[in-house]
Amino acid sequence: MGILRKVQKFKVSLSALLIFMFLFLITNIAYLLLTKDALISEANKRLDVQAEYVRQHIGQIKESDSIIQRVENSYMTGVMRMIETKLGARFLRINEEILVEIVNEFKLDSIAVNTRNFGERKLVNIASESPKDLRLDEGLTVIHDINGLTHFYYQSNANDYVIQIDSKSNIPADISKRVSEHIAQLHNNPVNLYHDKPLTLEFILTETTNNHFNGIQNMVTDGSYKLANKNDIDYVKKVTHSGEKNFYIEEINGKKYEKYFMPLAFENESYVLFLISDYSLLERVLYDQVIKYVYAIILSSALFLILCFIVYRVFLYRREQVLHTIESSYRGSLDSLFQSLRWQRHDFNNHMTTVHALVSMKEYDDLITYTSTLVEEATSINEILNINCPPIMGLIQAKVAYAATKKIDFTFDILDFRDINIKHIKENEIVSVLGNLIDNAFEAVLENMNAEPSKVKVSGIAEGQTLKFKVFNNGPEISAALKQKIFEPGFTTKKTGTGLGLQIIGQLTKKYDGKLTLDYSNDDGTQFTAEFSL
Repeated sequence: MGILRKVQKFKVSLSALLIFMFLFLITNIAYLLLTKDALISEANKRLDVQAEYVRQHIGQIKESDSIIQRVENSYMTGVMRMIETKLGARFLRINEEILVEIVNEFKLDSIAVNTRNFGERKLVNIASESPKDLRLDEGLTVIHDINGLTHFYYQSNANDYVIQIDSKSNIPADISKRVSEHIAQLHNNPVNLYHDKPLTLEFILTETTNNHFNGIQNMVTDGSYKLANKNDIDYVKKVTHSGEKNFYIEEINGKKYEKYFMPLAFENESYVLFLISDYSLLERVLYDQVIKYVYAIILSSALFLILCFIVYRVFLYRREQVLHTIESSYRGSLDSLFQSLRWQRHDFNNHMTTVHALVSMKEYDDLITYTSTLVEEATSINEILNINCPPIMGLIQAKVAYAATKKIDFTFDILDFRDINIKHIKENEIVSVLGNLIDNAFEAVLENMNAEPSKVKVSGIAEGQTLKFKVFNNGPEISAALKQKIFEPGFTTKKTGTGLGLQIIGQLTKKYDGKLTLDYSNDDGTQFTAEFSL
């Protein structure tokens, strides 16, 4: 039989292990599928770092260009004022000879003097037409064109003309091209490398200010962009209008690429950073992360199961110890009751002989005293017998005997169990509940040295469909702080206690739709009530 039980136990354990492994596998597959997009997004954070680097670099270029522009403007303002002095105040007195001298003196490429409405002009080496509808403020005005030329205009209230000087700017117009050349070094940036292989293969920056999307179209046309797709321009437009990054995955020549678009706004200008990555390498990053997560889950799950097993075993051990103590007390209580009954029957003849002798000697006062003692003992035994529940009868008899040795005034008033139906309640569990409450009451009164006499009272009644046991003691009051903790598992004020007594009582009462309550605790005493549903 022992071998058969072991085989059956092994089969149960193996089945539980297989079920656990199956659930673990399904859970991790579901985890991989459900979090794949999240992990790709996590991998794309590397690209966010690179985008932030590009944004900062654009800022540095802008700041540098701004400094150069301020220096140029300051210089040109001084030149314009000196030219104004040489030209005088009237447009009609200006001729080309004076302008040629000024060009040579100031080493200019070209110069033009326009009437304020730009209707007439006198010029040297200027091929551009007169500007139309150009309104200028006092002082210097700077205008850049798409051909890389900078037009400097100067107007003063002291004269009736506008001075124009055209010059090739020291600031390149195509910032995206300048940045693209610079960010080529990002290929070997540690952020972009995974096991010495670059995640991102191409870095492209295109300007989209005023919804101008010619930059990427020109790249496709001139062939500098090798992995072109008609969707690219659509995505550039989409992220420009939405202001949110986006990406899509494309297969080219049997190889997958992730095309990642991130909008960058800087002052009044907008750009789109366009990154093309090796998707197979990104997937490798993804699966490496998943493997690490799985290892972490396995390790933490194993540690958790071990911890749960240890806690479970400790709990079972302590509960078995408590139940063993209760069972020993239960058996001892019955033995004590039966011993008392045997002792009373054994001494019956002796008592009768004594009574007969006292009657014969007409010692009636002694007879009354002697028989009163016998009546008290018989009444106590009869009250116990009237309970009509052997386990509880044995428990009460044992507690009566213990109370007598400790000089505790122990009284009880418990119903006749023949009057109620407790077939669905285990008698030993009632003994467990009642025994723990009585023991706690005994300990309470024994700790209270000021209470004379020490009193413990037990009552058991049936109210409707509820069986109630009330245990009162006149021991010390339970403080408000302890009232909040005494029902917590493991809490005890005893040096050798386990803290499981009230917990076990609570669990047993709940098992039968009942409850354990602390009715009151004050100067008069403390009363606990345990209820069972009939």
